[in-house]
Amino acid sequence: MNFLRIMVSDLKMIMRDPIMALLFFVPLMIGIIFKLLIHFLLPFALEFVDFSLPLEPYLLSMTLLMTPYMLGVVMGFMMLDDKDGNIIDLVLVTPYGRRGYLLNRILFISIFTFLYSWINYLILNLVDLNILSLLYISILLSVFAASIGLLFFRIASDKIIGLTYAKILNLVIIFVFADFIKAEWFLYVAVLFPTFWITKLITDPDVVANNIFSGIVVLVWFFILYINGIGYKKRGSYGNH
Repeated sequence: MNFLRIMVSDLKMIMRDPIMALLFFVPLMIGIIFKLLIHFLLPFALEFVDFSLPLEPYLLSMTLLMTPYMLGVVMGFMMLDDKDGNIIDLVLVTPYGRRGYLLNRILFISIFTFLYSWINYLILNLVDLNILSLLYISILLSVFAASIGLLFFRIASDKIIGLTYAKILNLVIIFVFADFIKAEWFLYVAVLFPTFWITKLITDPDVVANNIFSGIVVLVWFFILYINGIGYKKRGSYGNH
C-alpha cells in the first residue's frame, strides 16, 4: 500500500512537469510511430538499399531500447527534483534511508519499462519471440532503465544539462547495428554495452552465450551505478559534484 501511494505521488510529480510527462508517455506512442514508418518507408528503402541482414530484429531492438532511455531520463529528472527540494536529505535521516529511496525509484521506473516493452513488442509484431525470451528481454530492459536513471542523476547537475547528456547517451543506441559494421574494433567496444546484447537476444534468442553475457553486462552496469549511488553520500553531499 505504501508503495502504491508513492507511485501515485510520483505520477502526479511527472504530470506537473511537461518535459517529464512527454518523456514518460512518448514510449507508449513509439511502437505506433515506428509501426507506421516501417510499414510505409521500409519497403521503399529496400528498393534502393540491399541489406545483408534482415532489418526487422534490429528495428525492434532499437524501438524497445527507446523506452529505457526515455524512462531512465524521467527517473533521473525525478531524483534531481528530489535533490533540489531537499527531499533526498530528509529521506536519508528516516528509516526509509538511502537504500529505500533508490529502490523505490528503481522499482517505479522498472515496472513501467517492463509494461511498455510488452506493449510495443505486441504493436510492432516484427519478430516472433517465445514468452520466456520476451520476459527475459523485458526484465533486462527494466534493469537498464534503472541504470540510465542512476547514471543520469550521477552526471547531471540540473535538467538543462541533463537533456544535453540524454542526447549524448542516445548515441549508444548505435551498437544495436554493430552487426552491420565491419570494423572489428567496433565490435569489441559494442560488447561492453547493454544495447548490443539486447539486440543479440532478439536476433539470436536461442544462443545460450547471448543469454548469459547479456545478463552479465546489464547487471554489471546496474550494480556499478547502484553501488555508486549508495555510497555517494560518503564522498560529499548526495547528488552534488
